[in-house]
Amino acid sequence: AAVAPGLLARVDLGGEPVAAAGWPFEALRRLNPLWRVRPNWPAAGEAMIGSSLAGRLRLEPGVTVEIRASAGQARIRIGAIVETGGAEDENLFLPIGLLQSLSGRPGEASLALVRANFSERTPEEAARAVAAAVPGADVRTLAQVARAEASLLAKVALLLLLVTLALGAATAFTVSGTLGVLLLARRQEIGLYLALGARPAHIRMLLLAEAAAGGLTGGLAGCLLGLAAAEAIALSVFGDAISISWVAAPAALAAALVIAIGAAFWPVSRALQVNPCDILRAP
Repeated sequence: AAVAPGLLARVDLGGEPVAAAGWPFEALRRLNPLWRVRPNWPAAGEAMIGSSLAGRLRLEPGVTVEIRASAGQARIRIGAIVETGGAEDENLFLPIGLLQSLSGRPGEASLALVRANFSERTPEEAARAVAAAVPGADVRTLAQVARAEASLLAKVALLLLLVTLALGAATAFTVSGTLGVLLLARRQEIGLYLALGARPAHIRMLLLAEAAAGGLTGGLAGCLLGLAAAEAIALSVFGDAISISWVAAPAALAAALVIAIGAAFWPVSRALQVNPCDILRAP
């Protein structure tokens, strides 16, 4: 899913030796979408500093600092502060090309982080695939991270399923109540149909067709709004767009149709129990 080569080195920051990590920031962002970065991920040519190190050195975003290493020195702007809850909070994050130049190690990397898709393979299988693709590499699995993410995703999926079922039930009750009120206002129309010889089955099909059309219209609008909301949430929380499965829209439309027709059965049946003589009698 994503890969980021990194270089680890010691540099001098404002007269104090600190641990520096060089990364391609875009790849690092895809690898760690849950890191708390303020105000935003650094732009090209900027650095990022861990929250613990920034607090100790009293540095804030927007400050320009001087960095010295074994092969040179440079001035760079601190573009962001990151809080990970781990050892990275003591690191200075630099563009990997800059750290390679400052440390005299052009083209080198200390390690590479890989995020794999575990939907069709285990972490161990992914590690063996990486080892086969990169001969001589020492591939290690961050088992705790992988298991924690898998457990979290399973719980989130269960939560979303329960919320979806609850919303579906609430929607069905709302549709049934609203349609009952609308059909109550159309009692004379239904009574006239019956008095003119229309069969109840034909009237039922007509009213259910109206409910189905409303359900499809609402389902289509919900699909578009849901897609826009999902992309906005993904961009704001994870910093990346999400891929939408092609079955999502048909499934949503089918669910909207089932809810609309199912919720309409009871009020339609009640509406067809009217007596035309009572409804059409002059006041």
